[in-house]
Amino acid sequence: VTGVQTCALPISQCLQAQTYINQQLNVKVPETENSTTGFARMDFRASDKNTFTLSGAVLTGRGVNNLNNATVSTNGGLLGANANVTNSTRYAAFGWTHVIGESMVNNFHGGWFRDTMTAASNTTQFPASSSNCLACGTGPLAINVAGTSLGNNPAVPFNLREGRYQAADDFSFTLASHTVRIGVDAWRRNDTMDQLYARFGQYNYDSLSAFATDFSADVRALKNYATFDQTFGNSVVDTTDWFISVFAEDTWKVKPRLTVNAGVRWDKAHLPKPTEPSSNYLTGFIPSPNTDVQPRLGLAYMLDNRTVFRFGGGTYYDPFPGQLLRDLYAGGGNFQTGFTLTPPETGTVTFPGVLPSSAVNTLNSTLINQYFAAVRFRNPYSIQGNAAIERRLNRWVSLAISYIQSTSKRLWTTTDINIPGAPLVNETYTVNNAQGAAVSTYVTPVWYSAQAAHRYQFDNEGGSRYRAGVAQVRTAPLFGLSVQASYTWSHSFDDMSGPQVPNTIVQKTYFPSSYVGDEGPSSFDQRNHAVVNFMWQPVVHKTDALSRYLLNGWLVSGIGTYSSSMYVTPTIAVMGQQFIVNNTALSNTKITMDYTDSLNGSGGWSRVPWENVNILPLGSQFNIDARVSKTVPFTARLHGTFALDAFNATNHRNISAVQTLAYTSTLGVITPVPGVGTPTASYGYPFGATARHVEVSFHLLW
Repeated sequence: VTGVQTCALPISQCLQAQTYINQQLNVKVPETENSTTGFARMDFRASDKNTFTLSGAVLTGRGVNNLNNATVSTNGGLLGANANVTNSTRYAAFGWTHVIGESMVNNFHGGWFRDTMTAASNTTQFPASSSNCLACGTGPLAINVAGTSLGNNPAVPFNLREGRYQAADDFSFTLASHTVRIGVDAWRRNDTMDQLYARFGQYNYDSLSAFATDFSADVRALKNYATFDQTFGNSVVDTTDWFISVFAEDTWKVKPRLTVNAGVRWDKAHLPKPTEPSSNYLTGFIPSPNTDVQPRLGLAYMLDNRTVFRFGGGTYYDPFPGQLLRDLYAGGGNFQTGFTLTPPETGTVTFPGVLPSSAVNTLNSTLINQYFAAVRFRNPYSIQGNAAIERRLNRWVSLAISYIQSTSKRLWTTTDINIPGAPLVNETYTVNNAQGAAVSTYVTPVWYSAQAAHRYQFDNEGGSRYRAGVAQVRTAPLFGLSVQASYTWSHSFDDMSGPQVPNTIVQKTYFPSSYVGDEGPSSFDQRNHAVVNFMWQPVVHKTDALSRYLLNGWLVSGIGTYSSSMYVTPTIAVMGQQFIVNNTALSNTKITMDYTDSLNGSGGWSRVPWENVNILPLGSQFNIDARVSKTVPFTARLHGTFALDAFNATNHRNISAVQTLAYTSTLGVITPVPGVGTPTASYGYPFGATARHVEVSFHLLW
């Protein structure tokens, strides 16, 4: 079965599971999308001292089966992850510039913004029973088999809405060689999220064989899944937070060739208080620091009439995103009650059953997942700096060389505090080669007999580093042709490349409460990036009809990009309990692992622990977009433009995902999986496919 592992059971059991999957693999799913956009702007100069601006826009998009519009995948790659989607964006903005005096100006800006996104399952795409597969009618149940999603999408239905009111005012004045600007920026944000993750239940299987065993007519009611997820409670989470920022900066003309800019900014967020915390006191508040002070410094120095040197640096804090606040607001376990069950636990379900609503009262409270902020939970911040030198080589060509660096501190992380205090034992895995012969061993601590639920503490243990060198060449128009080319070498390094904790924006780790072992090149590490864009507009200096209507008005432009490969991390699928029997040859002790999705039983990142992170290349990216247009002057005031646009003109396939599954582990024996690194998906945004896309258009201007 493409996209899912091989079934290693008797054919009678495998066929039923494969029939279930094939009914989805071999069905054409129609995908449609439409959008409507409208915008308006008015500028009004009431007097020499007062100017007003009013603007607004509306964007609405609707799509059927296009939740994955940004990705094109091989057979099976998008199963169980689709939905019908509606997007809506509205905004209105107001601006007022008032000249107080010859050297004093005040600017005020205000706005209202609202973004909405709704997704709902297309019930006609749910797996249905048939004459040759009566058990195939699993309906809205979500199923994950070895990383491939089947059935319903556990994240839908959902309705997300963010509304924001914002006002900013700054006052600037000039005093001698100083230009000073002081101001304040404030906004009020309301986020409403209507969602219960896996409200209809989700089974997570480590292998197709385990799924086939449970899927077949199993009169013994075995439980071969790794975990089962389901959430109850109030689906609507409504949070309102405030943010205010005060800033001041001074631009000082020290000398005719030297300008220095210095400033400082202070941010303060007022965060909501959870309404239904649990007995854990940390679920009752979300800390908001008072020390987000951000100094900045920059300078520009003209070395000579053709050369300028620039330098800048400062600190920048990251505001709390609405998704994070939602997780902490509802994460105590009372507002929304989320269960993650493993087969050994009392009260667990048998496929394809789900928990009844009464489970909230009947199941042990230790099975309820929790999310909460650490006592010293803070905003992440980055220390950024750049230096550049720009020189005009001659009247046609200029060259700029820059260095950029950014170091991020206190990035948001998670720690499952149920794991570090659990019993721990060292276990030995046997590692086989492709021929099935043992070639090495891997010894790791394994956690067992912890509480079944996850209690994720959000803290600030992550970090990243980025540095880059940039060279840019620009030309002035020569015979109507201008070119701009740039090349960037960069390197990004962090300890946060793991997958996100389900339904949150924070990453998992392999070792609980430790990010040291996950250090390596970032998932977005892209060493080389080059861009060339050009525009050619030939001009014939004649006014006859032939020149006006045929020779003039042509515009040829294009942009080409090349990027070297980014990388992903190889993973390992742990097939059920590994040490359920004594194995004297391997010196294994009989234990029950808490979670069977990682070798150490922690339920963390399932990466291959003896290999570095992000070593599987996705492949280089290459793209050319081009345009040819012709403007025709119908009258002195009426012009028409015909245009031909080609996107991805060379029809190059840019890979966005590869098979990361490198090994499987069964009863303590690790076996390599063929096909690791094979492409599985490519970019589909914004047209739903990566193939060449051509547009013909006509614009009328009067």
